[in-house]
Amino acid sequence: MFPELKSSYIMANTETLLANLEYAKHNQETLYIGGGEFSPAELIEAVKPKSVKLKIESVSISWGISRGRDTYGWNICRAVSRDTGKTYRTIGGGYDMVGTVIGEWFAAEHQTELRALYARDHLKFKAYSQTGHHCHCELYGLFARPDGSFYMDGATGIESMLRIIEACGFEYQRQYNPRTHSKATTGYFFSKEITE
Repeated sequence: MFPELKSSYIMANTETLLANLEYAKHNQETLYIGGGEFSPAELIEAVKPKSVKLKIESVSISWGISRGRDTYGWNICRAVSRDTGKTYRTIGGGYDMVGTVIGEWFAAEHQTELRALYARDHLKFKAYSQTGHHCHCELYGLFARPDGSFYMDGATGIESMLRIIEACGFEYQRQYNPRTHSKATTGYFFSKEITE
């Protein structure tokens, strides 16, 4: 709304700016910024420090072996969102199963963030096939469907999925069991600052 107010100078001098705006408000002055005409009240609201909250999500990873008739002995990888309680699973092998379940989790629960990423990077999406799907040129494994929803192909690797999640503004920390020799991943913490 007020791109000029996002500069580091103004952020560093917020208190002085707010005092000057209060003075302008008291004198009922109109301010001109970037070719626009603004009331001091509008600018005060735009410059006021906002409260920042940290949104933390946790996803646990677990492994199992299928006992199904047609899939007996196949590996099962599950991701459980501790916030929603939903489980995402994949079965088989020969591809990155952790990447697959993390990609399914993020695409299912964070369409809003993926839409915001598309709005920001829409020129980097190119037609993928004749079906109307589009893929991101730099974020390998991110696809847009013709209906406007997004999916993430986690079989491309967990690193690709984590790169997409970071592009959506999240930071991550891997959880692992330090008692095991391999220090296998047991989950991830994802965090994002939210301004209110």
